[in-house]
Parts: sequence; structure tokens; C-alpha cells
Amino acid sequence: MNENLQYLLEDPTRFHYKEYWLKSSTEGEREILELFSFGTISELDDLHFNKGIVWTPNLIEKLNKLTLISMSEESTKWTYDEIFQRCKINDINTIERYLIQLQAFFEVEINSVEQTISIVKYFDCRDVYGGELPLMILTDEKLRNTKDQLVKDLERWKTKLLTQILE
Repeated sequence: MNENLQYLLEDPTRFHYKEYWLKSSTEGEREILELFSFGTISELDDLHFNKGIVWTPNLIEKLNKLTLISMSEESTKWTYDEIFQRCKINDINTIERYLIQLQAFFEVEINSVEQTISIVKYFDCRDVYGGELPLMILTDEKLRNTKDQLVKDLERWKTKLLTQILE
């Protein structure tokens, strides 16, 4: 991985990479940008062109934060164990620090007694896959944020609102 790409991926203020994925010039670059645009830390083992990459603590941290954002799009409440399993981290202090750093994406409530974390408000989401390029490591089943899924969600929401208005 070249230094510019590593700097881009490690930038603590950047969480959207789709524009770079669309402009990627090599298969290796495209693969890693696909992971950071749409994937989670669990897809690290699926990389083909980037097997020998040195995963710095900053890159792992970024992937864990992206994984937490993906989890927020799947469910509004998680147990500590679910987070530990998905992020492969067993330290709640680290998770809580990440959640605080992700305040631009969501607001959370942390219940230490029940060992749960709940999403209270959403402010942003992961990049949305719209089929612009073929996927290299991810599958449609692994993607939550696709253009088709968002259209279906909006149609369900519209139907629900219309039903409530007519009642």
C-alpha cells in the first residue's frame, strides 16, 4: 500500500471512501478501498491482493470504527459480547472511546449494568453501494447499505406513513 493511501485510510476524520474506490487505479487499491467503503473487520481474511499488507494499529482502529457504524445500521441495540465478537476487541474502554469518537454518526446510551449499548439518534451512515463497480471481496448478502435496500426501506416507510395518516 502506498503512503498516500495509508494516510487517507488512517485519517481519523475520514470515514467515507467510496469516491476514492471509484477512482482506484490498481486492483490492490480497489480491493482495500472496497473494504474501507463497505466492509467490516471480519472481511480482512478475504483480501486477495493485499495479503502482505502491514496492518497498523490505526488501520485496525479505523476498521473497528467502520464495523461499529455498520452494526448501527443493522440494529439499534447491542450487547457488549456482540461488539466484542464483531470487532474482535475485549476491552469495553476501547469500545466506549470509539463510540465517543463516532458522535458524528450516532448518539448512544451506554448501560453498564445490562452491558448494552443503544443507538438514540442517527446522523450519518456508511457509504452506499449502488453497483457502480463489481465487488471484489464482498457479496451482496454482506452489504446492508445498497441502493436497492435503501429504496425498499423508503418504500416501507412511505407505506407506513400513509397507513398512519389514513387511520
